[in-house]
Amino acid sequence: MTTEEVQDLENSLHGLKLPNAPIELYSGSTIVDVDVFIERQLNILRTAVGSKGYPPAYQHLKDFIKIVEETQDDSI
Repeated sequence: MTTEEVQDLENSLHGLKLPNAPIELYSGSTIVDVDVFIERQLNILRTAVGSKGYPPAYQHLKDFIKIVEETQDDSI
């Protein structure tokens, strides 16, 4: 995990219209507070900079971004 990869995720989050309502990330896994979810996942990744591999938080954020982008595309 590199600083640049964390920054890329943060950049991907900018410009997204974040949902105000809970959002289902995976079956049985609902994000109730989107802002808290994002901040916690980014904090996990920031502490993992320099480590080998990727913590699950990386995939959680990638999946979250994909879901939100798809939702925004559908509303156009």
